[in-house]
Amino acid sequence: MILFMDIAWSKHSTFGGNELKHSYNQNKEKILQFVLYVIGFVLYKIFSDNLFFLFQVCKLMTFHFIGGYIMKKIILFLFFCASIGFAQTGIFVSLGRAYHGLVGVEQTFLNQHLSANLHWLGYDSDYDFMGGLGVAYRFNGLTGPYVFHTSEWLTGRVFNSDRDKYDRFNYWRLVFGFGLQHMFTKNLGVFFETGFEFYAGEGGYYTYLDMDDGGLSKDAICLPMAFGLTVQF
Repeated sequence: MILFMDIAWSKHSTFGGNELKHSYNQNKEKILQFVLYVIGFVLYKIFSDNLFFLFQVCKLMTFHFIGGYIMKKIILFLFFCASIGFAQTGIFVSLGRAYHGLVGVEQTFLNQHLSANLHWLGYDSDYDFMGGLGVAYRFNGLTGPYVFHTSEWLTGRVFNSDRDKYDRFNYWRLVFGFGLQHMFTKNLGVFFETGFEFYAGEGGYYTYLDMDDGGLSKDAICLPMAFGLTVQF
């Protein structure tokens, strides 16, 4: 009799455990579905109806075709591609060498909050190339303050009087700073920016580059500033 009761209780416990496990999985799926709906709604507000439709498709695929872990990575990738698709292109020209450089092209996306550019710093007979890329976070969109970082490659040759020959150099210029941009119209605006620059080269980090002789130094500090014009399309 005792053995029969033990067996019956064991079966009842197993059934109850499976039921609880099934209920837990259902609740977990509902929670995940709710989270995805919230993400979709936020992205809908940020981007457009098209992206929200893309989210709905991805959500259906998540629960009916592919496992959630793999699908989450696919969703993030699709969201990233969609955000690039809503990018706004601009060109610019400036006096100075900060985030924008002398001339270049810029892409702004994520509801005008994130920008990336390719720019050219200018021409010098001793330099073969001076240019790079920059990224900026815009707090209020295209009109308002922003923080930025640029990374640029400077390469060329300078005459070494001690050895009576030309020496080639390769430096990385890194700039961190902030700026302010104002759009007078949807397409035309001006900006002002400043920051702090340092250089990586010759096995160390330096705060100043003598553009005439290509020499690096830690004895001086340069705070680059720039003022320019931007045209958005």
